[in-house]
Amino acid sequence: MRGPIVVGTDGSETSRLAIGEAATLARGSGSPIIVLFVRHAPLAGLGALSSGGQAVGVLAECQSSDQALAEAQSIAILEPMGLSWRFAVGSGDPASELIRVATESGSDTIVVAGRRHGAIGGYLAGSVATKLVHQWGGSLLIIHPRAEDGSPLRGPAVV
Repeated sequence: MRGPIVVGTDGSETSRLAIGEAATLARGSGSPIIVLFVRHAPLAGLGALSSGGQAVGVLAECQSSDQALAEAQSIAILEPMGLSWRFAVGSGDPASELIRVATESGSDTIVVAGRRHGAIGGYLAGSVATKLVHQWGGSLLIIHPRAEDGSPLRGPAVV
């Protein structure tokens, strides 16, 4: 591994798993970690759907809350392990931001959580993991959570 391990987080349970896997890699390799939270730019025209742009304000509050949760998760997982790490915040498309931060920091490894969207949901949502598979030239570790019944959906995917 070259450079830090860049791990994407959004404060969700699955991204918490990605932080944990990045920590395992860092412990074995001695690499530092950059935990990246990406703020999504408000959708164009969203303010027009509500009076006085209240929907945009609510969206900003939710993102701030998610950011605080993601940072708290990072601290809880990484601090006790004594790893070298930092929390960073980007803005825009998550896949593009992960690639930008990894490239600028000299990293060749990105870790993200994967989610099951289904065929239509994945197409409409534009999975971060799918974009990274097609756009990132380095190592990519995609962490998938277990199914609700506890059985593995699929092990980590290394691309």
